[in-house]
Amino acid sequence: MGIRITRDINNVDKVLQVLEQLQSKKMNIGILSDSDELTLQKANAHEFGAHIVPKNSKYLTIPLGKEYASQNARNVSGLSVYKSKNGNLFLVKNKWKENMEFCYFLANSIDIPERSFIRAGFDKNKNEIEDMVEQAIAETIEGQIDMETFYEKVGIYCVGKIQEYLIDLDSPPLSPLTLANRQNGGSNPLVDTHQMNEQISYKVV
Repeated sequence: MGIRITRDINNVDKVLQVLEQLQSKKMNIGILSDSDELTLQKANAHEFGAHIVPKNSKYLTIPLGKEYASQNARNVSGLSVYKSKNGNLFLVKNKWKENMEFCYFLANSIDIPERSFIRAGFDKNKNEIEDMVEQAIAETIEGQIDMETFYEKVGIYCVGKIQEYLIDLDSPPLSPLTLANRQNGGSNPLVDTHQMNEQISYKVV
């Protein structure tokens, strides 16, 4: 007895159509280029690490407390330069008085260690993302969802996985000075105001 092999031409055509549509577009996921410039700079510094040097002045002014974290040192009145015994420079108020207040540390440069959350977030969840995409492709081929819904499902899923990774990130740890300047406390290097987390999104192009 022979074996009859049948071919579902309609399904093959649908598969080819879906694959062609998928190849015609791509999806960008992360902190996208339409975010504000400061957010993009911060995201890039954390994702790849950064060596920061002053551009328009001799020193970087590092705030020494929450009170000064949101203020530019140029706009704070009554500051004087103070040099410690070990040679460190500070901007202080009430210099040489009993109530002398240390407001800013003057640094020649600072190094931000790499804390990848986009690339590392994808790498950690690679298998889950691949399984989800395969399932979504199958649903599209079977007509359960359209292409717009496919991209929406994949985009939302990937954004969620990266956000989860960012929230759970705990290394490299923050410096004691950075911890002291945090608005909402906590030790997660990338979560303070949640601005970075909320800016993660996707776009089909």
